[in-house]
Amino acid sequence: MGIWQWAKEVTEKYFWPWFIDVAWPFIRKYFKDLIIYVLDLFKEQFKEWASERAKKRTESANQKAEEFEQRAKSAESHEDAEKYRAVAQVWREVAEQFLQENEALKIKIDELSREVQKEAFEKIELDFSDEKPKLIMGGTSNDSPALPSSDDTKKPNR
Repeated sequence: MGIWQWAKEVTEKYFWPWFIDVAWPFIRKYFKDLIIYVLDLFKEQFKEWASERAKKRTESANQKAEEFEQRAKSAESHEDAEKYRAVAQVWREVAEQFLQENEALKIKIDELSREVQKEAFEKIELDFSDEKPKLIMGGTSNDSPALPSSDDTKKPNR
């Protein structure tokens, strides 16, 4: 008997029945928590990425504002100085808008995360009651590979 055949027999005969009877009830209890944990990790990573992006955009706008403020200070005419101050003010407003958009995005990400978590709790289920386990998501059922039958798990060693 090859190693793969031996591994298959051990899995079907010993591991799978143990998994269904002992491990699965424990895992099932925490399955949705695991989904929520993964979603939270994704949410935090996305928020961090969005914050960093907004920070860079804000810094860039503030640099432009400072640049035009310096131009205003060194302008040769009062009219040029006023134009540069006006442009600097526009860049400050842009920087402020980036900050506000970032805060709004964080709020939206949190809202979406709560909605997805709610959906996960309501609409994701694993059903091992039949010979073919089912992953049920939003009313759609997908068959998983068949479980070993009780006859398969009770065969004597060869």
